[in-house]
Amino acid sequence: MRIKYRIGLLALALSFTFMSCEEIEELTQIEIDTEVSETVNIVIPDDSLTNFEGTSTIKLENSEEMNQYLLDLKDLNVTKISYKITNYMGPDEGTLSGNLFFEEMGFELDIPETQLKETSDNEILNTIDATDEQLDQIASYLIASKQATLTARGEVSEAPMEFDFTIIAALSATAELEKD
Repeated sequence: MRIKYRIGLLALALSFTFMSCEEIEELTQIEIDTEVSETVNIVIPDDSLTNFEGTSTIKLENSEEMNQYLLDLKDLNVTKISYKITNYMGPDEGTLSGNLFFEEMGFELDIPETQLKETSDNEILNTIDATDEQLDQIASYLIASKQATLTARGEVSEAPMEFDFTIIAALSATAELEKD
C-alpha cells in the first residue's frame, strides 16, 4: 500500500511540474483588447463659414493596458474606428458630415451625415466604414510608430455651434514577454 501511495504522490508531483511549465509558456503571451481615443473641440462661430477642421494624435501610450506592454507588442489589429459627439451646443437640427483623414497613411474615411444634438444627447457611438486593408494599414503604422495623426474635416449645416468630436480606435493586440 505504501508503494502505491508513493508512486501516486510521485505521479501527482510530476503532473504539477508539467502543468506549471505549460502555464509559464502561456503567460509569455498577453492578449490586450482596448480602445484609444482623442477628443477635438470644434467651434463654429456665428457668421462664419460652416467648414470645420480638427487634428489630433491617437497614441497607444494613452491606453493603460497598451502602455504597460508597449515595447513588447508583436501583433496589433484595429477592429473598428468610431466617433462620438459630446457637449453639443447649437441648433436642434444641426448636422455634420465630412472625412477622417489619416495624415501619415494618406487616405480618408467618410464621416456620414450625423444629427449632432440627437447623437450628443443619446451618447450614440457611430462606426466609420473602413476596409480590412485600411484597418490593417492603420494597425501597421500604429505598431511601428505607436501613434497616428488624424484630422476630422467637413461641414456643418449651420452656425454657431460647438461640440467635442471624439475619435475612437478599438484595438486587439498580442504582447510577448521574455521568458526568465
